[in-house]
Amino acid sequence: MKTHHVLFVIYFETISIRSPDAFQTTSSFKHVEENKDKYPTANVLQEFPGTVSLSRCTASCLRYSECSSVFYNDINQMCVCAGQVDSSDLTPSPGYVQLSKNHSDTSDWVLFGNSQYLILRKNSNWIEAQIECATFGARLAEIETTEENNFLRGLIRAAVQDTVFLGGTEVFDEGSWIWYSTLRNVSFTDWASTKPDYGGTDHCLTLHAFFDFAWDDNPCGYRLNNILCERVVV
Repeated sequence: MKTHHVLFVIYFETISIRSPDAFQTTSSFKHVEENKDKYPTANVLQEFPGTVSLSRCTASCLRYSECSSVFYNDINQMCVCAGQVDSSDLTPSPGYVQLSKNHSDTSDWVLFGNSQYLILRKNSNWIEAQIECATFGARLAEIETTEENNFLRGLIRAAVQDTVFLGGTEVFDEGSWIWYSTLRNVSFTDWASTKPDYGGTDHCLTLHAFFDFAWDDNPCGYRLNNILCERVVV
């Protein structure tokens, strides 16, 4: 693995889990800075040891309709789903972050198949877009079928008419495209003519407006004005 690929992974994991700025007030789960390094002692719904990321923790907790808080510790990979808690229900425990649920986003999700999709009007690069989606217990959209591809091309064409990132990357091994959330190989593709490029810095996947929303590879630092998130319906 090349050095810049290693740095990419370290940077992504660091800011996606530990940075308060990564979690915005428009998200369905909002970072609660004052409860950093605290663990709930009451109203715990479920614990999931061995959870590898905050986004997977949030997705797990979304299974519980009564869940209003998520606590995650990336040091010991512990995920805790909780109901309503206040400061008296918390005890000091290093490494934990808390997300508190905001129910205002539910009408904005669009259902197709077994997934819901959300378009966020926010300028971001690929890493920042992944983080924004993660605060909803979601990920950048990962297209697996012709039907899903046609649906999302039509959705983006009608809603924003602008290029958006997908969750695919070749940053770990040039020429080997994977979906970041699962690290599985990309099997279905819809590349634009002459794409993808090789030998440059275009390591992240997009639905590109110039190609009528066929697939293109672009730099991961490329800044786009909209984010396409996907979360699987459990």
